[in-house]
Amino acid sequence: MLIIAISSDSSTWSFGQVDVHVNEPPMITVRSPIEGVFNQTVIINASISDPDGNVTSIIWNQEDESGPINMNISQDKQSMAFIPTQNVTYVFSVEAIDDNGSATLESVQVNIGP
Repeated sequence: MLIIAISSDSSTWSFGQVDVHVNEPPMITVRSPIEGVFNQTVIINASISDPDGNVTSIIWNQEDESGPINMNISQDKQSMAFIPTQNVTYVFSVEAIDDNGSATLESVQVNIGP
C-alpha cells in the first residue's frame, strides 16, 4: 500500500511517499490421513507459521455433527490426535491468528470405516 504524504509550512510545500506494511496472514498446511480406523488413534499434523510476524493463537475445533470426541492437542498445538468412536466422516478445523490480528482457517476431513 502506498500513501502520499503532503506537508506544508507557510512558504513551501513538500510531497513524499510513505510505504505502509501490509500484514500477511498466517500460513497453515494440514497433513492428515484421509482414512482412519474405528477405535484406533488418528493424528492430524499441521504446519503453522507467520511469514511476517508471530502466531499468537492456534485453535482446533471439531466441525462435524457426529457428536463430540476427545481431541488431544500437542503442546505446540501443531498436531491433534483423536480416537474415532463412529464410522463417519469427521471434520476438523485449525485456526491460526498472528500478532497483527490476521487469521487463517483450514479444514480437514477424516473418513472412518467402510
